[in-house]
Amino acid sequence: MGSVSSIRFICISLLFSNVYCFSTQRITPSSIASPTTCRTSSRSRLSLEMSLTADHPKSSPASDDMKNEKESAKLSAFRQQLERTLRRSSENESKQKQKKRQTQTQSESPVMKVESLQEYKTIVAEERNKITVVRFYATWCKACRAIKPKFYQLARMHPEISFVEVPVTEQNADLHQGLGIPTLPFGHIYHPDAGLVEEMKIGKANFGTFAKTMSWYADGFCELNGVGDCSNPLTEKKSDVKKIGLV
Repeated sequence: MGSVSSIRFICISLLFSNVYCFSTQRITPSSIASPTTCRTSSRSRLSLEMSLTADHPKSSPASDDMKNEKESAKLSAFRQQLERTLRRSSENESKQKQKKRQTQTQSESPVMKVESLQEYKTIVAEERNKITVVRFYATWCKACRAIKPKFYQLARMHPEISFVEVPVTEQNADLHQGLGIPTLPFGHIYHPDAGLVEEMKIGKANFGTFAKTMSWYADGFCELNGVGDCSNPLTEKKSDVKKIGLV
């Protein structure tokens, strides 16, 4: 019995000794925070802050200025490109309007241009309703260019007459040769009943004579030297070619 009691006493003593050691370790200051643990935690926080700073760097004033300059340069380049585009669009629109006006002017022109033999036959030779006046010319001829305004003005004054102009080109040179055109500028007058009735030079010096001759066919009367007036009694219409300085 004595030995058993001694063993129990020893066991109980060891048990209380372990409990005391465990409780002592939990409440020791070293177990709460040691200098080594604090230094380790500080390093961890510093490393974390450095990594965050690397991911999100703080911008300096110099970098901000450079960024603003780049943005300004991009904006300026965009504005210049936009201005060039608008200017190009305006120029194209202006050209289209000018081309449209030229087309309208050509379509409203009182003079018809003929450049082939077939067109000449259809428009001039086979005309049976109107008197037809033809001007043969060349683009390089100064005399032809000089009388062009008067020819067009004469055409506007006589909408009842068909006015035609035939330019000399490489493609229709045989047309002028076949009609026996001796010089430029040269004029023809066709009557719907009689065909070719007049042909003459129509340079600046004698264009008035050509216009006056044409007016005789248009008004239905003619002047005969020494005979008097052979006017048509069925009409009183007379052309005043002096209004445009043709005579």
